[in-house]
Amino acid sequence: MMFDSKTFKILSALHLNPLNLMEISRVTKIPYSTLRRRINKLRTQIKVYARPDYWRLGLAPMIYIMPFKKKEFDVFSKAYYTRSLMKFFYKTSSMLFMFLTVPIEFKSIIDAVLKSVAEVTFSDDVLEITSPKEFKAEIDWDEVYDTVIKSEEKKIEVPREEVFDLKDLLIIRELEKDSLITFKNIAETVGISEELCLYHYYRHIAERKLIKEFSVRVKISKEEIPSLLIMIKAKKSAIGLLRGFQKIHYVETIYLTRNNSILVQIQLPSSYWVSFFRLLDRLQTNGIISEYDFMVQDPSLWLELPLNDKAWNETHRRWMIDPVLEEIIRGRRTSAA
Repeated sequence: MMFDSKTFKILSALHLNPLNLMEISRVTKIPYSTLRRRINKLRTQIKVYARPDYWRLGLAPMIYIMPFKKKEFDVFSKAYYTRSLMKFFYKTSSMLFMFLTVPIEFKSIIDAVLKSVAEVTFSDDVLEITSPKEFKAEIDWDEVYDTVIKSEEKKIEVPREEVFDLKDLLIIRELEKDSLITFKNIAETVGISEELCLYHYYRHIAERKLIKEFSVRVKISKEEIPSLLIMIKAKKSAIGLLRGFQKIHYVETIYLTRNNSILVQIQLPSSYWVSFFRLLDRLQTNGIISEYDFMVQDPSLWLELPLNDKAWNETHRRWMIDPVLEEIIRGRRTSAA
């Protein structure tokens, strides 16, 4: 990443609140006008986006990995609750990675049906999803390891579902796409006044913590540097692993699952591969992780989608089963009969 120290400082602070650049200016001690000018220049090189707290929205985040079939990729690309689909190369085969956020009330039946109609090799609830919080010119691998070892372990509690409405969802959806956008632009897209948009953001979304965090990603061509998906089984220090990987700015997303698996999607230049796998070996040798494996992304076939408001019934204030999943469930019941 060819950035100067001031830009790295900005990238490391943007996750605090990209909607309030005055605050970022205060934290970084960079004059507001300079900060604004630099961010405008960075717009084509970075993506700043909101990550919803799916559990608070009544959605259960789930990961499924199964043998790749183009038909299934196409089917799930149309599902309301699909957040991410990726094809990965793994040993002598190809695998499909699916990240879904399904209504909690339908979670059990959808999980059972998916496992019955596909050869699922991995599935689990996701308790924590996060991204890097530090951007530096070089990765300090010893610092990453020390963070893993020294971080205090704690139990992650699934938060309770909050009350929200369609306007909240539409605002969150826009912030998922771009969190450097203005409230005026959001209001125009959603079709409400800027004043009402601000009210919904601060009194509903912010107060009820419907957005878990803001993330920053430097855009790197996936054709030049395909993503790796590192699959780790933690023996201990799961939170430490989460915090440690947050210090590697090439990481795109970190998933911590209910059964203590950690999946790290990382767009790592090959010059860092040896150092990264040495880190994993060191963690395994010292009993932090029991095992790890990895897959390489096929950059020609991947999809990331924001929340889909079509799945929300505003009248009844509840999520609906979407047509794609409904068809899968109906097909399963028919075959069972």
